[in-house]
Amino acid sequence: MNGFSIQWSLFSSRGDELGNIALFSPYGFLGILSLGSRRNLTPAIIALIIFGFILAAWLQVLQLMLPSRDAAIGDVFWNIAGIATGIAMALPRRVREAVLHRSVSQSQLIAVLFLGC
Repeated sequence: MNGFSIQWSLFSSRGDELGNIALFSPYGFLGILSLGSRRNLTPAIIALIIFGFILAAWLQVLQLMLPSRDAAIGDVFWNIAGIATGIAMALPRRVREAVLHRSVSQSQLIAVLFLGC
């Protein structure tokens, strides 16, 4: 597609959808882990999803300026699905405690590995 065109389809290729989910799941996972052992995570989950929406939408706006890329509204949906997947993986208390009760260096290594992905 040429500049300033947007694909409005929710579904594209399965690989593209899974890639968008995989790229954004570390944001949800690390977002929950960064909160520590708080009991009420609802406001944080809402904030993570809003942040994820803003980031995903902004990335699509930036893709409008690149002739080699196609902006797709469906990607925003799949990015949010990725954040929700990461949140779901980090929500169980046993997962948070297993990661957070490690030494500081091990926790930092886990965070760096996720961000590297």
